[in-house]
Amino acid sequence: MDSKSLLSIVVPVFNEEEYVEAAIVRALAAPLPAGLRSEVVAVDDGSTDSSGRILDDLAARFPERIRVFHHPVNRGKGAAVRTAIERAAAMLAAMARAPRFNKWMADAILPAVGSRVPELGAGIGNMTRHLARGLRCYMATDIDEEHLSRLRVRFQGRPNLEARRCDLREDADFSGLQARFDTVVCLNVVEHVEDDLAALRRIRRTLLPGGRAIVLAPRDQAIYGSLDKALGHCRRYAAGELEARMTQAGFRVERAFPFNRIGRPGWRLNGLVLRREDFGAWQLRVFDALVPLWRRIDRLLPWPAVSIVVIGVAE
Repeated sequence: MDSKSLLSIVVPVFNEEEYVEAAIVRALAAPLPAGLRSEVVAVDDGSTDSSGRILDDLAARFPERIRVFHHPVNRGKGAAVRTAIERAAAMLAAMARAPRFNKWMADAILPAVGSRVPELGAGIGNMTRHLARGLRCYMATDIDEEHLSRLRVRFQGRPNLEARRCDLREDADFSGLQARFDTVVCLNVVEHVEDDLAALRRIRRTLLPGGRAIVLAPRDQAIYGSLDKALGHCRRYAAGELEARMTQAGFRVERAFPFNRIGRPGWRLNGLVLRREDFGAWQLRVFDALVPLWRRIDRLLPWPAVSIVVIGVAE
């Protein structure tokens, strides 16, 4: 569960200067269910009137809500819709553009991973591809049906892997999962859940005695900012807070360690100073390209990490 659910409204445009501004403004103002945010992905399909300029003006007025793309010549409504869908899907796959970082995170927890594992909040499988190899049973879960569909297609050749819905907030989603697993992987999920103690207790019930929960969550409320709000974080954990929650939930804390100190300056800059709601593609590319260096120096940095990993044993 890497972000708040995002509704992408696809708008193909061709010579619609009379209507396009009012239509898009109405779309942005439409009420949405709690936990859902919207964006407009508009494609100007080679308009010969002022539609393209109007779209650009709207994008300047609503930079966090509207993305505009242009076809130099008219290619037809179908082509415009395909372009918009491709651009919208690219947002869902943002972290797929950071394969070295994902591998770094996987390597940090793999020594504690057993052979029968559910991953809670698997998203589109950026971590799954690293963690599921060679395991007897791997269950990749999410609450987003689009993510689940992509997981099923992406890993359809792996007989050891099942994709299913599982919401940490719902007891019903854990029906039939009691005492089935030796490890639960839960990366960047519990911070999205208002009642995190109840969520951790649900995790505890899925484990065999002596099984491990590997929980990674954001650390330090002092750097809570616009990035956290956009991602739907209820909190960042203070020192010792997640360990205490896991102890309350019935775990013995086996190990706790910081992860990703190097990311803290960028998180602070983007979330507190620039007040951005995401990282730019170039930021991700540069950061990911330098991960081999970050892995060498991260433990030497003097400031707190972006995340904390806590490994708890079910007792």
